[in-house]
Amino acid sequence: MDPNTFAQEFAKAQADDDARRKEMFAALEPGKYQVKLEDAFRNTSQSGRPQVVFCWKVLEGEKEGKDHRQYFGLDNSVGLSILNSALRKLTYDTANMSLESLDEICKHAASHKPVCVITLKQKGEYTNTSVNDFLGFSEDDDVPDQPAEAPWEAGIGATVKFESSDGSQLTGEIVGLDEEAGNVQIKYEGTLLDVPTGKVLAKA
Repeated sequence: MDPNTFAQEFAKAQADDDARRKEMFAALEPGKYQVKLEDAFRNTSQSGRPQVVFCWKVLEGEKEGKDHRQYFGLDNSVGLSILNSALRKLTYDTANMSLESLDEICKHAASHKPVCVITLKQKGEYTNTSVNDFLGFSEDDDVPDQPAEAPWEAGIGATVKFESSDGSQLTGEIVGLDEEAGNVQIKYEGTLLDVPTGKVLAKA
């Protein structure tokens, strides 16, 4: 093969690949997306910040196949709180967390590929990502169907089982819904509790 022809064809292939990658990683618009976690790992950003990275892939709709990365800073309480919330919504136990156990969770998530719904919201120049409904683990790409009835579909007045902050299962009545924030207000033994939708297990 002519060396010049090879160089030209390779350069063209590189340009095509770069264009595909640019399209694949183009920022998603604010909204809700059903996604699968393709990878999860801990690393250090270019600025030297320790972080955890979630690599999501959109599973349906016009953006099917697009990738989205979510970053959790490990050097501040806000990032750690958001990470804790995301891991718990993916059903991981975050009690007594250490870097070693965090790496094990990332390894498990990367191999079992949880499927869930994420919400993207624009805040100034940044896009915030929150993990909402957990749909299950896909493993061999056996993606589960749509989630069971969501709390706002169950409706106010419905009696549901939910997981408390200490991990125990309780039963209470839905008295308020905040779909945008992803919270359900549940009355339990006379006390009103704000419960993330991912902790509402089923109708009682």
